[in-house]
Amino acid sequence: MIGYIIRLQEFDDLITVQEKLNWSHSEKVILVFPEKTEVKWSRVDFSLLNKTAINQGLLTMLVIKDGTMKENASASGFQVFRNLALAKKGLKLTERKPKIMANPVRGDGLSTMQIKKFFLDKKTSSTDIKRRDELKLLILMLLVLGGIVSTLWVLSLMGNPFYPWTGF
Repeated sequence: MIGYIIRLQEFDDLITVQEKLNWSHSEKVILVFPEKTEVKWSRVDFSLLNKTAINQGLLTMLVIKDGTMKENASASGFQVFRNLALAKKGLKLTERKPKIMANPVRGDGLSTMQIKKFFLDKKTSSTDIKRRDELKLLILMLLVLGGIVSTLWVLSLMGNPFYPWTGF
């Protein structure tokens, strides 16, 4: 299956390309960069673009003729081709998932979507629900007790307003 081909303009930057990826309706995308661009793409730009593609589950291939941009893109984990025909051929042959680049901040190889999926897909058991309800009840009891103690403390500082004739 041939994927979605997005032909970029010379003024397209990282944000516009990310939006174009958001609007693509295919799991396989070929981005065709123009020969001359106003925006010079760095390795960081390509790494962020790769992270966006991975988070969306896209297999993304790039067609770039500029040597520096081609080096930056391939260093960021993209498959880079010199023309669209080779990219289409590579897209038909490729059925693998894109590799996950390590997050430089966390230093691991997990994407944000994988982390969310790990924590959100965890099934809660009845004992977890019971413990959570017990914890809520305990917190409520502590709040009520704290309110009572603070009220008694304030009353002891200003005297007893309920029995002003006793002189406490």
